Amino acid sequence: MKLLMNKPNHRPLHRASQCLAFTAKSKPALFINHAVRILATFSFASCLAAENNLTLQTTLLDSTQIQIAVTNQAPDVICRVDASSDFKSWAYLISSNSPMGGFVFSESIDPNTLARFYRAAESGEIIGQVVKFGNGTVRSWIRADSNGLPASIGVTLTEGALTKPPASATSLVLLLPALGTNTPFKHIWVNWEANGHAPRARYGVPHFDFHFYTITPAERSSINLGGGGATMYKLPASEFVPQDYVQQAGQGVPQMGSHWADTDAPELNGQPFTRTFLHGSYNGSFIFWEPMITLAFLKTKPTETYDLKLPQSYAVSGPYPLRYSINYSAAFQEYVISLDELTQR
Repeated sequence: MKLLMNKPNHRPLHRASQCLAFTAKSKPALFINHAVRILATFSFASCLAAENNLTLQTTLLDSTQIQIAVTNQAPDVICRVDASSDFKSWAYLISSNSPMGGFVFSESIDPNTLARFYRAAESGEIIGQVVKFGNGTVRSWIRADSNGLPASIGVTLTEGALTKPPASATSLVLLLPALGTNTPFKHIWVNWEANGHAPRARYGVPHFDFHFYTITPAERSSINLGGGGATMYKLPASEFVPQDYVQQAGQGVPQMGSHWADTDAPELNGQPFTRTFLHGSYNGSFIFWEPMITLAFLKTKPTETYDLKLPQSYAVSGPYPLRYSINYSAAFQEYVISLDELTQR
């Protein structure tokens, strides 16, 4: 790896405090046979400092090199990584805007994944965190509107994540990019329920629970059934309850919260569960929004958007979603679950 103290000859696109600017100068297909690995021993501080004043952009130099340029108020630094034949897969992708200081994997990732990062950036996706799951990955992200304000927040699963998911229940915590601080949401907790969960007559099939939390992971971890469940089942004020939603008796889960279901949901009206939308509360406050989707429904490769039932008002002001979507992208072979049309309330 070489650090080159040269002025980049391209104009940076975005400030890192606003978004992650991964931009390819060529079509993503060019990356399929050439992956980059930035060693975990690389001195992150030598290239990145003062995150709020950084700009990051990548450029394809040729078939074996990708240039990662980082701009600060100090002289510009270019980190150049040689993608030689030794680097057939990658374990660390630099990112000034990732809450983890970069995307870190415990094992090698399919080289095709690299192209997805460039495609995501070109679509305005600001990547939060990426985690390996099954034979693929799961990532969190936020998309901004033309004014730089959050418009959608979501989770993307590559197709490999669904071809061979874990045989047992698995949970993934996904942090959000810096732009997430401009929304009520603090993190996403993805739960893969390989054998379903209670009540099994309703939800006893393989499915994903996508919890979009408005509290931190530490706060979520402190949720408990102490005091006979008084705190778990304490009701929020009626004006904060989404239309037609009712708290479900006995469905309070430690480190998760108490679940609320739509009385019009198909699975509450004698129909099989395929996809549904829940809310969750704890200690009198709503704390999560939850699309819950079966593996079988995802494999139908849907492209659907649904209206959300909303409360009269919110305890904390901010941009809240009006709709949610479940979309399969045939072009990029991935599944996208998102809360959309974030609107100030």
